[in-house]
This record gives sequence, structure tokens and C-alpha cells, in this order.
Amino acid sequence: MVVLLGGDVELARATGRRILREVGYDPFWRLRDRLGAAGLRFVNLESQLSEQRGEVVRPWNPLVFTGPPAGAEVLSRAGIDVVSTANNHAWDYGEGAMRETLSHLDRVGVAHVGTSAADGEQGRPVIVERGGVRVGFLAFTAIWNQGPLSKHPARAHVAEATSASIGAATRALVESGAADLIVVSVHGGEEYGARATPAFRALLAGAAEAGAHVVVGHHAHVFHGVSFVGRTPVFEGLGNLVMQMHREHPATELGLLARVTAGRGGVIRVEACPHRLILAEPAPLDAAQLALARRRLVATSPAPLQLTPTEDGCWQVAPTP
Repeated sequence: MVVLLGGDVELARATGRRILREVGYDPFWRLRDRLGAAGLRFVNLESQLSEQRGEVVRPWNPLVFTGPPAGAEVLSRAGIDVVSTANNHAWDYGEGAMRETLSHLDRVGVAHVGTSAADGEQGRPVIVERGGVRVGFLAFTAIWNQGPLSKHPARAHVAEATSASIGAATRALVESGAADLIVVSVHGGEEYGARATPAFRALLAGAAEAGAHVVVGHHAHVFHGVSFVGRTPVFEGLGNLVMQMHREHPATELGLLARVTAGRGGVIRVEACPHRLILAEPAPLDAAQLALARRRLVATSPAPLQLTPTEDGCWQVAPTP
């Protein structure tokens, strides 16, 4: 069974306006084959989905935004099965919009993890079964736009990423025996940073040490390298999947999908699949772009990797012996 894990998806601002204008709009259309070939698909949903009478961004602050309710159908049409809602934009339009977001996702059958409407349930895992394999997801955020999350009312609804919270939730899921494969998603690190920060790497490694089978990071809006903690692959930054590029940071054009083939015994094969953004829409790479992405993956990985090209523009990834 193949699990495909993607980075930041923002259905607000320009993309949100297009969703409002065009019934059936699909920003994922250039990656339909790659998405369709997977058995289970996960992304980080970097925008709320709420009814604001056509408003998709605060007029006075371009970094506060929401997607329209129809963004839920966008995710469903693309075959997205699970989203993380634990990130620094989970509260942009407040608690009401957070609750509405979860309601719209429930309405279309897209599972969500990392945020809860009920107090104190934000750290609960989501378990999805595909092909006889039970995949458990946990999601956390180390970044919060409204000051420390631990002191904000959202702390009862959004899972905060600390070494203690990640470790405890991951160990509990391992001990429960409820999942054959455990995926931990963490939102954090430094935006546009050349590499994952040491503190963020420590959070990701802690999830692996606690028993996760796959760990993915996002928030930097540029993709970072892959490391291994024992046999656990750690994707230190997946970058953008559907997101406006930053004109001052050209690397925001490139993103990464983590593709993991798994069975009941855990991870069988690990692959990294790069893409580029065309007006916030992900697209496959040509040969020159693939070479650039490969250099970036090598340069941002903390240790040497074995990268074996696949026929569909990805690389099988393994640690160098």
C-alpha cells in the first residue's frame, strides 16, 4: 500500500478567489496521475475553510486568510484522505472558523488530525485503513501566530509540538497496537531557511525515537532533506504543494512529496517525489528542474543518501551504508 504525504496546501487568497469563481476548480490537476496512484493521501491544510461572504484574506493583513467552504470539495476531488489542521493558520479567523473548517472536512469525508472541536481532544490520532494496513496519523504545530500557543485559548483545540507532547502521543499510539504504520506530522522550523533548524530536527527525531514509522515536517515553504533515525525516514521539510510563491525566495517554487510503500510490518520503500509550482499549482519537473531538485535534496540532507531514480520522476531514498 502506497502512502503519499504532501506539504503546505493553502486554499485562500488567489486560490480561494479562483475556487469561488470556478465551480470544479482543481489546483492539483497536473499531479492527478501521481495522486491517483497512491492508496492514501495526506497534506497539511494551511488555511481555514469558512464562509466570510467572499473574503479570502484580511484586507489589512495578507498573512491572515481563509479558504471558502468549497475548498473542502477541492480536497475531496483530488482524493486527499487526511489533512493536518495543526499549523499557525488554524485560528486566522478565530475559533468559529476553526470549528467550521472541521465541519466542512467532515461533510466531504476528509479526515483531519491535530485540531479538535472538543476541548482536550486535539492530540488524538486518526486511524485510516487501506488495503488491510491501518495507518495512524498524529499532527502537531510548533508555530503559532498569536503568541505562545500554551497561553492562547486555542491550546485546548490545537496540538502543540513539544518533545513531551510528541513523544507521549506517539508512544501511546505504539502501545495501543491500533496502527500498523504511524505517521507523525510536525509544523515548524524557520520559514525559507536553507536547512531545517537543529531544534526542529530534534522534534522530528524525537517522534522517530518514540516509535513513528514515518515523520514529515512542513512550514518552511521550501523543501529540506531526508534523514533516517534508525529505519525511520524523516522528511525534514516538504515545502509547498498548493501555495503562492514568495517572489524573494525562488526556492519556494519547488516542493516534495514523500511516497512510502508500507505493509503490516512497516515501511518497505521510501521515495521522494519533487514538483514545481505554476501559479500556486503543483506540476511535474522537466529534466533540468529534476537535476536542480536533486542537488537541493542532497545539499539539505544532514547525511549522505542513496538516490535511485524511478520511472515517474521520483527517487528511491535510502541511507548510505
